[in-house]
Amino acid sequence: MSKKIASIALSRRLSVMPNLPTVAPENTEFTPVSGEMYIEEQTVFTGSNEYTLKGSQQLNFGIYRLYVYADKGSSKFNSLDLLDDLSSHFAKGTVLDEQGQKLEIYKVHPLSSYVTDAWYVTPLMVYFRFYA
Repeated sequence: MSKKIASIALSRRLSVMPNLPTVAPENTEFTPVSGEMYIEEQTVFTGSNEYTLKGSQQLNFGIYRLYVYADKGSSKFNSLDLLDDLSSHFAKGTVLDEQGQKLEIYKVHPLSSYVTDAWYVTPLMVYFRFYA
């Protein structure tokens, strides 16, 4: 699996989640609507290990970072509910199959929330691995 296909698989998985708010795709212009919750996605490839079992394969690792943005004046519980839904949707052990190639999610956890001028932001880290 290439990094491109891994990124496609993760974005596609997010896109089929029920009741999904607007998603700001990575590396695109996006203007959020004030007062509406949205998610920003980022894929970070963090490293690899080489294995030689019947040929050379590389085990690649990455983090799919999802940032949940809620209006600063709204209840934090809406974003926490969405985080629970995202965590279930990307649960540990989930295997994504994209073009006959597999990606496994092996850890999911939120980070501390923070506040910007207009948003209450809570990041969710989805750790994954795949063979190339």
